[in-house]
Amino acid sequence: EGDTCYIRAGIYRETVVPKNSGSSGNPIVFTSDGGVDVIISGADEANDGWTVYSGNIYQKTIALPVTGYNDAITSNSTLLANQVFVNGKMMIEARWPNISNSDDLMNRADFAPVPKDGWINGEGTTLLDHDIPDIPGGWTGGTIWFIGWFVARTSNINASSVGQIKFQLMRGDEFHDSYYLTGRLGALDTEKEWFYDGTMLYLWAPDSGIPANVEVKMRNYAFDLSDKSY
Repeated sequence: EGDTCYIRAGIYRETVVPKNSGSSGNPIVFTSDGGVDVIISGADEANDGWTVYSGNIYQKTIALPVTGYNDAITSNSTLLANQVFVNGKMMIEARWPNISNSDDLMNRADFAPVPKDGWINGEGTTLLDHDIPDIPGGWTGGTIWFIGWFVARTSNINASSVGQIKFQLMRGDEFHDSYYLTGRLGALDTEKEWFYDGTMLYLWAPDSGIPANVEVKMRNYAFDLSDKSY
């Protein structure tokens, strides 16, 4: 109890798990050694092994924590979704419509409005929108995100053709007024976008060159203080 841990300058790509608790009068303290910069990071470097996939898109074999999305965090390594960073800035999962400003992810202008009379109900649901692009490989197997009602929600795209997608509609989804599509390599069409297929990570770097200073999120916690106090 009462110990102080002085950490030297650097980036520590790990989760710190203290062995013991302190007490109210003698807390355990973690601090930098002399005011130096210390970063405990949830991300690992991913800088080697990039090769050209097509044009400005590069690819790299890597094992990331998630393929798609998880419903809940259950451990340090069960991420809700993958994240990719270049020079400390978060990149965007390949999508349509594209993000106009990667520093403003909640700009409603970057979502596609649901066209009036765009829903066709029946077995599953078809969304008609002539603005939906015809991407390489199509949208089948991708994901639609609904925005604009009480919650944002997703659904798997079961079939697609020019100007329309088919998926399973949940109760209330028809009240959402905007959406975007993601989850397909063919949507990767601009810088700062990435796609992961479970084996290969694809990235169009901000400068359109060979990816450098790339990090990928691997851990939820910098410090895991479960069952610890003070």
